[in-house]
Amino acid sequence: MACRIGELVLGCRDPEVLARFWCAVLDFVVLGRTEAYIGIGPREGFGGPQPVIVLIRTDGPDTGRPGCTSTSAPPTAIRTPNSNAS
Repeated sequence: MACRIGELVLGCRDPEVLARFWCAVLDFVVLGRTEAYIGIGPREGFGGPQPVIVLIRTDGPDTGRPGCTSTSAPPTAIRTPNSNAS
C-alpha cells in the first residue's frame, strides 16, 4: 500500500499574506477559511495528487524553529498490471 501527503499544516503569523503568495506561486485557490486558518489547494479541490496547504494563525513569539507543522498521509491504492484493485 502506498500513501501520499494529503495535507501540509503550517503555523504562521499572517495566513492571509502567505495564502495570497502561495496561491500565486502554485496556481492554488482558497478552499476554506475561518478566523484561525486558511486552506489552499489545487483548483480541483481535495483528494488529487497535490497536497492541500493549511495555514494556521500562530501569535506566539518567533523561537527560530519551525512552528506548527504536520502532514496527513492517507493510504492510496496503486494500480499495477497484475492487481485486482478497482
